[in-house]
Amino acid sequence: MSIVWTVTVKELWQLIATRSMIVVGAFSGVFFSLVLSDGTADGLKGMLSFVPMLVGLSLGYHGSSQVFLREKTDFVIETLLCSPVSLRDLWLGKTFAVTLFGGAFAVAVGSLAVVLASVRADVFVLPDCPVLLFLVLVVPLLVGCMVGARGYVQLLLGARESHLASLGMLMTVVLLLGASGSGPALSSSTVLTMGLIASAVVLALVWCSRFLSVERIVTSL
Repeated sequence: MSIVWTVTVKELWQLIATRSMIVVGAFSGVFFSLVLSDGTADGLKGMLSFVPMLVGLSLGYHGSSQVFLREKTDFVIETLLCSPVSLRDLWLGKTFAVTLFGGAFAVAVGSLAVVLASVRADVFVLPDCPVLLFLVLVVPLLVGCMVGARGYVQLLLGARESHLASLGMLMTVVLLLGASGSGPALSSSTVLTMGLIASAVVLALVWCSRFLSVERIVTSL
C-alpha cells in the first residue's frame, strides 16, 4: 500500500497544480448551479446534493484523462511500465488521486452551496443526515466508479476505442441521472442503495485490475 500511497500523493499534487482541473471544477459548479436553481427553498436544498455530485463526476471524467490518457499520448506510460511499480498499484494510485481531488472539490462546492442557499433563503439551510452522508460518502464512491472504469478502459484500449467507450460511459451516467431526477428529497434508503451499488462497482473494478497487462497496454499505444 505504500507504493499506492506514493503514486496517489504524486498524482494528487500534479492535479492540484493543473490549472484546467480548477477551471473545470469552478465552471461546472457555476454552470450546474445556474441550470438547476429555481429560486425556491426546495430547489436550493436539492442543489446541495445534486450539484456537488455533478461537479465531482465532471472532475472525475476530466481528471482521468489527465492521469491516464495523457500519459499514453505523451508516451510517459512507457517509462512507467519500466518501473518496479505494478500496473495494479499504478491504476489504484491514479484512481485514488482523482477520486480524492473530485470528492474534496465536491464537498467544497456543497459547503459553498449551503452558504449561498442560506443567504438566498434568509434562513440557515441545514442539510439533513441523508444529504450529508450522500455528499461525504456516496459522491466519492461515484467519482471512483467513473475514474476507475475510464482509467481501466484508457489503459487497455487505443485512443479511438477509448474515446468511444468514454462517450458510452458519459451517456450512461446522463441517462441514470435523468432517471433518478434532481429532486430535493434524498431518503436514507436511496442513499444506502446508491452507496451499495457504487461500492460493488468499485470492488469489481479493483478485482478486474489484476487483468491489466503490459503487453495489452503497449499494443494500444
